[in-house]
This record gives sequence, C-alpha cells and structure tokens, in this order.
Amino acid sequence: MQQTFSGVIFGTTAFHHDSALVLAPNQIVYVTKMPDGQVEFAMEPGEKTLCALAWNPKNQSYTVQPIAQRAVFLETGQPLGRFAYDLPRRTGLYFVERKNLVVLG
Repeated sequence: MQQTFSGVIFGTTAFHHDSALVLAPNQIVYVTKMPDGQVEFAMEPGEKTLCALAWNPKNQSYTVQPIAQRAVFLETGQPLGRFAYDLPRRTGLYFVERKNLVVLG
C-alpha cells in the first residue's frame, strides 16, 4: 500500500507555536489578517486575505499565491510578489511580521 504525504505547516515563535496544520493534497488554506491585527489560517478567503497556500503532491512542493502586497516574506526577509511560487519543504515564510513565522513541512 502506497502512502501519500500530506502537506503540513508548522507554527513557530508566537504564531501557532508548537502546532501543525495538515493539508490534504491540493487543499487550499488562506492566511488572513484579523481585525485585531492577528494573522490566522482560514478555509475560505476573506476581506483581508494575505495569501493562499496549497500542497502539490505531484511536484512535492507548496504553491504560495500572495494576494496582499508586501505581506508574505521568505524567512530571509525577501518579499514575495504577486506571482504564484512553488516552494520546497522546509521553507520558512512569515506574514506581515517576523513573529508570524511558519515552516512548510
């Protein structure tokens, strides 16, 4: 029996510390800025959606589609533009501020 790897987003620092969000193949999760300024995961896009994330099992990578400008950054600080990006596992991303760091598992 062949097992299929699911995507997983690991929370670090203050953002979902010590938690993991498991993604089914091609499931889209949205990163949204809440009215209180916090950043959360959502299953539907909202008014203040920052980006969409999905695990692509065919490529064994994550597709990251920024929606808001200057809201999604690589762990190095490099901002992601408005294009869709295929990122490998173990890539660190943060949303708006470094305290919102996650690692794509």
